[in-house]
Amino acid sequence: MTYPQKMKIFTYGSNIHIARLRARVASAVPVERGVVAGRRFAFHKRGLDGSGKADAFYTGDAADCVWGMLYEIAAADKPVLDQFESVGVGYDDLNAQVELCSGTTTEAVIYVARAEMIDRSLHPFDWYRAFVLNGGRAHGLPADYLAAVAQFAAVPDPEASRRELHWGLMDGGLSPVTP
Repeated sequence: MTYPQKMKIFTYGSNIHIARLRARVASAVPVERGVVAGRRFAFHKRGLDGSGKADAFYTGDAADCVWGMLYEIAAADKPVLDQFESVGVGYDDLNAQVELCSGTTTEAVIYVARAEMIDRSLHPFDWYRAFVLNGGRAHGLPADYLAAVAQFAAVPDPEASRRELHWGLMDGGLSPVTP
């Protein structure tokens, strides 16, 4: 049996930022902006650090949509990304239909929060929300969508070393991060 050498993932949370994603899986190549319908963006997934992480929460309402970036990664890197996303514990990986800005549709893996990990009282750390916003701006996501994401309250990360690591990565220090 032959396995694919590359695969598509749809990023909408911190992985939308190329430095963040490439620090996790160096093979990541941006393909095209896109949108997944029937889902709503939220920062309500409980992270291992106690903060709110991004989720593409299923609503089934066609008016709800999550914008993001389609990336291609080496299929061999998927288990590494799954570990970062705590697949089976924090997130589930699903296949989703992504409508691309070119007008075509493709199927890609999307990570969505497990129901037991949702806590609507949580807020993202400021660096985490900045990954989403800066990555979205870099990829040209709609300004009104990014303005809505910016409306989510964020809190400072109380752990200095983690805060410095992530702000440094965003500012161009592309050092690998361990799960």
